[in-house]
Amino acid sequence: MNDRGKLASELYTQDRYIAHNPSLHEVDSPWKIDLLLPLVDGFMQAAGWL
Repeated sequence: MNDRGKLASELYTQDRYIAHNPSLHEVDSPWKIDLLLPLVDGFMQAAGWL
């Protein structure tokens, strides 16, 4: 694993991320959902689930 991969892995596995971001960016959740819903809907339509 390269240094960048090791740093990213340690960020999440050693709780450094949550220590610096205790809210997990909760305020961004509505914005993130608005971006993801069209992708999920498109996938479900392509799969014939909608």
